[in-house]
Amino acid sequence: VHKASKTTLIGKMVLQALDNSQSAPDKVIPGTYKYELAIPEFYFNTKGSTLKPRTRQLLGDCFNILFDDEMCSHLDRQVLAGRKALTELKSFLEIYNITEDDVKVETLYKVYQRHATAFRNRNFKKNAA
Repeated sequence: VHKASKTTLIGKMVLQALDNSQSAPDKVIPGTYKYELAIPEFYFNTKGSTLKPRTRQLLGDCFNILFDDEMCSHLDRQVLAGRKALTELKSFLEIYNITEDDVKVETLYKVYQRHATAFRNRNFKKNAA
């Protein structure tokens, strides 16, 4: 659960986007992620409690990007320390109580492999120039 406040990027985005309009409930699409946002009572009363579908999609994309960046940064540090990426990925998921039901380890490992390949390619091109 992320508490919406002016002190975090996501919280600031949520508070800016809140309104009182009513929209139809979203269809639940299997295989999608569910994010919980806690809106403090003050903001609930003054700004509202509804986020438009487009805003919810944007916030979901932001959460995914932030998660992938944090995961890849963590794995980069561990690999530089001589540890195995896959082992450290499993530890990372354990730390945050992320289960195989939430996301497949193989999927996240592929995300990291793409990140590592892109990083190597950037460095190779920089060194070749």
